[in-house]
Amino acid sequence: MRRINLGEIEWYHRLRNQLYHQGNGLTVERDKVEVYAELANVLFKNLFGSELVHSTKGSQQLLGEFMELWVELEAGMMSMAHDHSLTGAQGRTATWAAHYLRGDNLLSAEDRKEFQALRQLRNQVVHGKADHRTAITPAVIARLKVLVEQYREG
Repeated sequence: MRRINLGEIEWYHRLRNQLYHQGNGLTVERDKVEVYAELANVLFKNLFGSELVHSTKGSQQLLGEFMELWVELEAGMMSMAHDHSLTGAQGRTATWAAHYLRGDNLLSAEDRKEFQALRQLRNQVVHGKADHRTAITPAVIARLKVLVEQYREG
C-alpha cells in the first residue's frame, strides 16, 4: 500500500470547514479543490484498490500521476533506508530517509538535490503556494519517474 500524508488531507479539510462554518460567501479556489480531490483519489485507491474518480483533464492527470509517483518515491526511499539500517531504525518521513540514504552513500548528492527540489514543488502545490496546472509538467513527471525507478520499493 502506498503511503499518503494524512496531515495534508486534514489541512484541506480544515480549510473547507473554515470557509463553511466561518465563511462570508467565499469559496475554495479551484486549484485547491483539484489538489484535494487528487489526494482523496490516492487515499481511496490505497484503501480500496481502485480510483474514486478518473481524471480526464490533462493538468489533473499530471497532478494525479505526480501525487502517486511521490507516494511511491517516499515509500521506496523509506523502505531502502530501513533495509540498510543495522538497527532497523526507521524515521517517519521521506526527508529522514533521504538524509539517512545520503549519509550511507545510497543517495547521490545530485539525487538528493533533485529530491529536495521535487519535494519543495510538491509542498508548494499541496499547500496552494503554486498552481499545479503550470507547476507540474511532463518534464517534472519524467524527473520524478527517474527517482522512483532508483528507489522503487521491493
